[in-house]
Amino acid sequence: MKIQKKTGIRAIIGSSDFNGENNRIIKNRYKVLSVANCVVEGGLHSGSLFKKSCLLELGGYNKNYTPSSDYAMNIQYCDKWGLVKCYKPTYHYRISENNASNTAYVKFVERDFFYRECMKPKIPLPNFYLDAVNTALYNRNKILFAVKWGGKEKTLLKNIRLKDKLLIKSYTTIAKLFSKEYDI
Repeated sequence: MKIQKKTGIRAIIGSSDFNGENNRIIKNRYKVLSVANCVVEGGLHSGSLFKKSCLLELGGYNKNYTPSSDYAMNIQYCDKWGLVKCYKPTYHYRISENNASNTAYVKFVERDFFYRECMKPKIPLPNFYLDAVNTALYNRNKILFAVKWGGKEKTLLKNIRLKDKLLIKSYTTIAKLFSKEYDI
Protein backbone atom coordinates (compact mmCIF):
# COMPACT_ATOMS: atom_id res chain seq x y z
CA MET A 1 0.00 0.00 0.00
CA LYS A 2 2.94 2.33 0.67
CA ILE A 3 4.05 1.89 -2.94
CA GLN A 4 0.50 2.30 -4.24
CA LYS A 5 0.19 5.66 -2.47
CA LYS A 6 3.31 6.86 -4.28
CA THR A 7 2.24 5.63 -7.72
CA GLY A 8 -1.32 6.95 -7.61
CA ILE A 9 -3.84 5.49 -10.02
CA ARG A 10 -1.19 3.63 -11.99
CA ALA A 11 -1.26 -0.16 -11.65
CA ILE A 12 1.76 -1.90 -10.18
CA ILE A 13 2.77 -4.99 -12.13
CA GLY A 14 5.05 -7.57 -10.63
CA SER A 15 8.11 -9.41 -11.83
CA SER A 16 8.66 -13.12 -11.60
CA ASP A 17 11.23 -15.65 -10.69
CA PHE A 18 10.80 -18.39 -13.33
CA ASN A 19 11.72 -21.76 -11.82
CA GLY A 20 14.26 -20.06 -9.55
CA GLU A 21 16.18 -18.63 -12.54
CA ASN A 22 16.05 -14.97 -11.45
CA ASN A 23 19.35 -14.53 -9.68
CA ARG A 24 19.40 -10.74 -9.90
CA ILE A 25 16.86 -9.32 -7.52
CA ILE A 26 16.62 -5.57 -7.86
CA LYS A 27 15.20 -4.30 -4.59
CA ASN A 28 12.75 -1.43 -4.63
CA ARG A 29 13.36 -0.54 -8.30
CA TYR A 30 10.36 0.65 -10.28
CA LYS A 31 9.73 1.92 -13.78
CA VAL A 32 6.75 3.89 -15.06
CA LEU A 33 5.85 2.16 -18.32
CA SER A 34 4.36 3.63 -21.44
CA VAL A 35 2.57 1.66 -24.17
CA ALA A 36 5.92 1.65 -25.99
CA ASN A 37 7.44 -0.26 -23.05
CA CYS A 38 4.59 -2.79 -23.08
CA VAL A 39 5.78 -4.06 -26.46
CA VAL A 40 8.60 -5.85 -24.65
CA GLU A 41 7.59 -5.71 -20.96
CA GLY A 42 3.81 -5.88 -21.02
CA GLY A 43 3.10 -9.60 -20.75
CA LEU A 44 2.59 -12.05 -17.95
CA HIS A 45 2.27 -10.39 -14.55
CA SER A 46 0.96 -12.05 -11.45
CA GLY A 47 1.24 -10.39 -8.09
CA SER A 48 0.01 -7.09 -9.50
CA LEU A 49 -2.09 -4.34 -7.96
CA PHE A 50 -4.80 -2.47 -9.87
CA LYS A 51 -7.35 0.12 -8.84
CA LYS A 52 -10.64 -1.77 -8.76
CA SER A 53 -12.74 1.04 -10.26
CA CYS A 54 -10.32 1.26 -13.21
CA LEU A 55 -10.52 -2.49 -13.83
CA LEU A 56 -14.30 -2.32 -13.73
CA GLU A 57 -14.27 0.56 -16.20
CA LEU A 58 -12.11 -1.51 -18.57
CA GLY A 59 -14.37 -4.50 -18.13
CA GLY A 60 -11.64 -6.60 -16.48
CA TYR A 61 -10.07 -9.51 -18.24
CA ASN A 62 -11.68 -10.30 -21.56
CA LYS A 63 -11.88 -14.08 -22.03
CA ASN A 64 -11.92 -13.56 -25.82
CA TYR A 65 -8.23 -12.64 -25.54
CA THR A 66 -7.24 -15.93 -23.89
CA PRO A 67 -4.51 -16.96 -23.27
CA SER A 68 -3.13 -13.42 -23.16
CA SER A 69 -6.01 -11.65 -21.42
CA ASP A 70 -3.63 -10.18 -18.84
CA TYR A 71 -1.40 -8.70 -21.55
CA ALA A 72 -4.36 -7.10 -23.34
CA MET A 73 -5.73 -5.64 -20.12
CA ASN A 74 -2.29 -4.35 -19.05
CA ILE A 75 -1.96 -2.52 -22.36
CA GLN A 76 -5.41 -0.96 -22.01
CA TYR A 77 -4.74 0.03 -18.41
CA CYS A 78 -1.33 1.46 -19.32
CA ASP A 79 -2.80 3.51 -22.14
CA LYS A 80 -5.48 5.00 -19.94
CA TRP A 81 -3.87 5.33 -16.46
CA GLY A 82 -0.30 4.05 -16.61
CA LEU A 83 1.66 1.11 -15.25
CA VAL A 84 4.54 0.87 -12.82
CA LYS A 85 6.70 -2.23 -13.07
CA CYS A 86 8.29 -3.56 -9.89
CA TYR A 87 11.60 -5.28 -10.62
CA LYS A 88 11.78 -7.11 -7.33
CA PRO A 89 10.19 -10.54 -7.95
CA THR A 90 6.70 -10.57 -6.45
CA TYR A 91 5.90 -14.16 -7.41
CA HIS A 92 7.54 -17.43 -8.34
CA TYR A 93 6.33 -18.89 -11.64
CA ARG A 94 6.77 -22.63 -11.40
CA ILE A 95 6.67 -24.57 -14.65
CA SER A 96 5.70 -28.23 -14.41
CA GLU A 97 4.64 -30.93 -16.83
CA ASN A 98 0.96 -30.23 -16.13
CA ASN A 99 1.21 -26.45 -16.53
CA ALA A 100 -1.43 -25.04 -18.91
CA SER A 101 1.23 -22.77 -20.44
CA ASN A 102 3.01 -25.85 -21.79
CA THR A 103 0.35 -26.22 -24.46
CA ALA A 104 -0.89 -22.61 -24.68
CA TYR A 105 2.50 -21.00 -25.39
CA VAL A 106 1.96 -21.22 -29.16
CA LYS A 107 -1.22 -19.16 -28.74
CA PHE A 108 0.69 -16.67 -26.56
CA VAL A 109 3.12 -16.03 -29.40
CA GLU A 110 0.32 -15.44 -31.92
CA ARG A 111 -1.80 -13.24 -29.62
CA ASP A 112 1.16 -11.20 -28.45
CA PHE A 113 2.08 -10.47 -32.09
CA PHE A 114 -1.48 -9.22 -32.64
CA TYR A 115 -1.40 -7.00 -29.52
CA ARG A 116 1.87 -5.41 -30.56
CA GLU A 117 0.34 -4.68 -33.96
CA CYS A 118 -2.57 -2.93 -32.21
CA MET A 119 -0.18 -0.83 -30.11
CA LYS A 120 1.63 0.68 -33.12
CA PRO A 121 -0.60 3.77 -33.43
CA LYS A 122 0.24 4.69 -29.81
CA ILE A 123 4.00 4.53 -30.31
CA PRO A 124 5.73 7.54 -31.92
CA LEU A 125 8.11 5.50 -34.07
CA PRO A 126 7.97 4.63 -37.80
CA ASN A 127 5.74 1.69 -38.70
CA PHE A 128 8.45 -0.02 -40.76
CA TYR A 129 10.65 -0.14 -37.65
CA LEU A 130 7.80 -1.31 -35.39
CA ASP A 131 6.93 -4.03 -37.95
CA ALA A 132 10.53 -5.25 -37.92
CA VAL A 133 10.65 -5.26 -34.11
CA ASN A 134 7.34 -7.09 -33.85
CA THR A 135 8.55 -9.74 -36.30
CA ALA A 136 11.82 -10.07 -34.36
CA LEU A 137 9.91 -10.52 -31.09
CA TYR A 138 7.64 -13.07 -32.75
CA ASN A 139 10.63 -15.05 -34.07
CA ARG A 140 12.45 -14.89 -30.73
CA ASN A 141 9.39 -15.72 -28.65
CA LYS A 142 8.53 -18.79 -30.75
CA ILE A 143 11.90 -20.21 -29.73
CA LEU A 144 12.05 -18.78 -26.21
CA PHE A 145 8.56 -19.97 -25.28
CA ALA A 146 9.20 -23.43 -26.79
CA VAL A 147 12.18 -23.77 -24.45
CA LYS A 148 10.62 -22.11 -21.40
CA TRP A 149 7.14 -23.62 -21.59
CA GLY A 150 7.29 -26.30 -24.25
CA GLY A 151 10.10 -28.28 -22.65
CA LYS A 152 12.37 -28.00 -25.69
CA GLU A 153 16.14 -28.22 -25.28
CA LYS A 154 17.96 -24.98 -24.34
CA THR A 155 20.27 -25.51 -27.33
CA LEU A 156 17.36 -24.29 -29.45
CA LEU A 157 18.06 -20.78 -28.11
CA LYS A 158 21.10 -20.53 -30.37
CA ASN A 159 18.64 -20.41 -33.30
CA ILE A 160 17.51 -16.92 -32.31
CA ARG A 161 18.83 -14.77 -35.12
CA LEU A 162 21.37 -12.06 -34.40
CA LYS A 163 19.30 -9.62 -36.47
CA ASP A 164 16.28 -10.26 -34.22
CA LYS A 165 18.36 -9.86 -31.05
CA LEU A 166 19.76 -6.55 -32.31
CA LEU A 167 16.33 -5.20 -33.29
CA ILE A 168 14.89 -6.11 -29.88
CA LYS A 169 17.88 -4.58 -28.09
CA SER A 170 17.63 -1.38 -30.15
CA TYR A 171 13.90 -1.12 -29.44
CA THR A 172 14.40 -1.76 -25.71
CA THR A 173 16.99 1.03 -25.63
CA ILE A 174 14.71 3.44 -27.51
CA ALA A 175 11.68 2.50 -25.34
CA LYS A 176 13.62 3.63 -22.26
CA LEU A 177 13.13 7.16 -23.56
CA PHE A 178 9.40 6.68 -22.98
CA SER A 179 9.75 5.58 -19.36
CA LYS A 180 10.90 6.93 -16.05
CA GLU A 181 12.80 4.82 -13.56
CA TYR A 182 12.87 5.64 -9.89
CA ASP A 183 13.42 4.13 -6.48
CA ILE A 184 10.71 3.87 -3.86
